[in-house]
Amino acid sequence: MNRPLRAILAPMLWLLSACAPHGAAEAQTAPALSPSDAAMQSALLAAEQGRLSPDQARALANHPLHAWLDVARIRQSLSTASASDVAAALQRDDGQPAGIALADMWRAELARRQDWNTLSALDADGSDSQANRCLDLLADAKLGRFDDEWTQDARKVWRSGRPWASACREPMALLEQRGGVDDALRWNRFDAALEQRLPAVMRDAGRSLSPDQAKLAGEYADFLGAPRDSAMAWPKTTRSRAVIAAGLEQEAKNNASAVEVALPKWSSAFALDDAQRGRVLAAIARASAIDRDPRTPQRFAAVPASAFDDALHEMRARDALSRGDWPTTLAAIRAMPDALRNTSRWTYFLGRALEQGGQREQARAAYAAAARSSEFHGFLAADRLHQPYRLCPLPTPQTPLQSPGFQRALALHRIGRNDWAVREWSAAAQSAAPAQRLAAVRDALAQQWFDRAAFGLDRTQPQEMRLLDMRFPLHYDADIERAASTNRLDPAWVAAEVRAESLFDPRARSNADARGLMQLIPETGQRIARRNGIGYVDGNSLYDPGSNIAIGSAYLRDLLDRAGGALPVVIAGYNAGPNAAARWKSERPTLEADAWIEAIPYKETREYVPRVLGFSVMYDWRMHGKMLRLGDRIGGRLDGERIAPSCDAVN
Repeated sequence: MNRPLRAILAPMLWLLSACAPHGAAEAQTAPALSPSDAAMQSALLAAEQGRLSPDQARALANHPLHAWLDVARIRQSLSTASASDVAAALQRDDGQPAGIALADMWRAELARRQDWNTLSALDADGSDSQANRCLDLLADAKLGRFDDEWTQDARKVWRSGRPWASACREPMALLEQRGGVDDALRWNRFDAALEQRLPAVMRDAGRSLSPDQAKLAGEYADFLGAPRDSAMAWPKTTRSRAVIAAGLEQEAKNNASAVEVALPKWSSAFALDDAQRGRVLAAIARASAIDRDPRTPQRFAAVPASAFDDALHEMRARDALSRGDWPTTLAAIRAMPDALRNTSRWTYFLGRALEQGGQREQARAAYAAAARSSEFHGFLAADRLHQPYRLCPLPTPQTPLQSPGFQRALALHRIGRNDWAVREWSAAAQSAAPAQRLAAVRDALAQQWFDRAAFGLDRTQPQEMRLLDMRFPLHYDADIERAASTNRLDPAWVAAEVRAESLFDPRARSNADARGLMQLIPETGQRIARRNGIGYVDGNSLYDPGSNIAIGSAYLRDLLDRAGGALPVVIAGYNAGPNAAARWKSERPTLEADAWIEAIPYKETREYVPRVLGFSVMYDWRMHGKMLRLGDRIGGRLDGERIAPSCDAVN
C-alpha cells in the first residue's frame, strides 16, 4: 500500500523439520492460555486498574513475570508510591528489563518530588540514557556534591552534538555557572553538532561565546542552510573549511549545478583539502542522479575514488542501468569494493553487463556465482543458466529453550504484553548463545509471534538462512488459495504479499492506518469490498484474515489489470502507490524488468519489489513443491515451466 515500509518488513522465519518442502500448513489459532498465564494476565490488568489484591500478588510472587507485576502495580500509583516499596521491588528485579523500566520511572518521579537524597542514593540500574545521567547529575548538584567526578560527567554531556534532553538543561546551566565550561568546550559541542549537520545545536553551542565568536558561530550555522558570499570574509581556519564543505554538501541537494559552479571559488579561497572537495563532488553527483540530470555520468566521473562509499557506488551503477548504458554499468560494478561487488545483486548485474558486451563465458561464471544465492537475484541468475534454483533447507533445531529472558518474553507475548515482551527479548538476545536464540525463535513462531524471526536469525550466518520453513511460514493457506483462484492470481504471490506486509500478523496496523494481513487502508478496503461484493462492516473488518485476504487479492487483480499485467509495476504500486509506479514505468518504458526494478528511485520500493518476487518463489515451493521460474512469473506466464529445487552447486 502507499505508505512507508514498517519494521515488520524485516526477514521472518518459522518451522522446518525435513529437507523436502512440506505440504500447505493449516491456519492455526493461538492455544488457550495456561492457568499460570491467565492468572498473570488478570493480575496485570487488576494492578493497572488499582484493584490488585494482596492475595493475588502473593499467589504470583514466584511467577516468572512477577517483576512486571511490580512495574504495573507501582506505575498505577507512582505519585504516591512509598520509597521503601519501590526499593524492595528494585532490589528484587535489579538488572532485569522490568527492573530497568521501573528504575527509569522512579528516577523521573523522584526528580518530580525533588527528593534529591533518595535519587542520589539510587543504585538500581536504569537505561543508559542522557536523561538518566542528567537526573543523577541534578540530584548531586542539589545536594552540593560538585566534585571532580561530577564536573567531568557533566562535561561529557555538554560535548554531545545532539540536542539535550530536557532533564539536562539545569545541570548544564549549573556547570556553566560554576566555570566548568570554557570556549574550547563550547566549540567542542559546536564541532560535534557540525559533524551531525545540526545547525540548531551549533547555534545553541555558540551563544555563550564572546560576541564576535558567537556571531561567527551563528554565521557558520546559517551557512549550512544557505551558503552566501559574505562567508568569504571568514578566517581561513580548519573549522571554517569544515563548515564551507558541509554547507556546500547540503546545498548540492537543492542546487547541484550552482554548487558545481561555485566549488572552485570556495575551494581556492579556503584551501579545501582533497577529502572535502571529494565529499562535495559526491554530493553533486548524488543529487544529479536523483534528479536524472543528463550530466550525471560526467559528475560521477569527477568524483575521486576515495570519496565513493558503497551507497554511491550503487547509485552510479543504477544510474547507468536506468539509461541502458551497459558499458558504464560494467565499469561501475568493477569499481565496487569486493564485498559489495560479490553480493548476489551486483554479481548478477555483472553477468548482465558482461553478456551485453558479448563476454558470454565471463557472464556465465558471474551468473553461476550469483545463482548460489537462494533469493531474487540468485533466481534470476539461475534462469539465465536454465538451471534449477538452489535451495538447501535445514531442519528446525530442537534444542530446548532454557533462557529465562526468552521464556519471559514468550510469556509476555502470550498474554498480550508485546512492548514488554520485546524488551525482554532484546535483553536476552544480547547475551544468548546461538542455540538458545534459535530455540526462542522456534518457540515464538509456534505461538504465532512471527516478527521475532526478523530479529532472531543472524543474516550473516549462511546456516541460519537455510532454515527455510522458519523464514517462510504459511498460515491462512486455504483463504489464500481461495482468493487467488477467485481473482485469477498466483497464490504464491498472495502469500508473499502477506509475508512482506504483515509477517502473517492479522492484527498488524501501520502508522498510516493500514490494517491486517495485507495492510489495507480502510478507505481502499471499503471501495474494493463493495465493488467485489465482499462483506465489509468497517475498518475493523480488515482484521479478519479471510476478509483481508479476499479484499487484498481483489485489489491486486485491479492493480494488475490497470498495469496491463506488468507484475513488477503492480508490486511497486502496492508499496509506493499505483500512480508513482505508473510514472516510473512511463519514464523508462523500454527497460527490461530486472533493470527497471533496480532503477526504482525509492529505496524502500526498490527493495520491496525483489523481496516480494523472491518470496513468491519460496511460497511456490512451500505450497506446491515446485516453483515457476521467476522470469515466467515476472512475464505473467503462469503456465510456464515448474522446476524442483536442487541443493547441488550451480555449474
